[in-house]
Amino acid sequence: MVNEFESVLISVTIVLIFGEIIPQALCCGPNQIDIAYILSKPTKLLMYVTSPLSYPIARSLDYIIGEHKNKLYFIFIQLLIQLRYNYLHIFIF
Repeated sequence: MVNEFESVLISVTIVLIFGEIIPQALCCGPNQIDIAYILSKPTKLLMYVTSPLSYPIARSLDYIIGEHKNKLYFIFIQLLIQLRYNYLHIFIF
């Protein structure tokens, strides 16, 4: 077994490598919107599967902390994804 310091060091290193370095290396470059579009479907499935647990937690946090009011940024991101999809749809199909 490892001591507490080593276990924290190992877990932080693993999270850093698999949660930051590898995804940034794979998802950067000219195809980042395409990769995000492809991964959106598995992400929505994961959100649906975990919603019985995550929805009550989110509602509780909204009640305790307050709701997030910045809807303009979300609309802007949706517009960019839709424009990119339409652009790809015109030239691919």
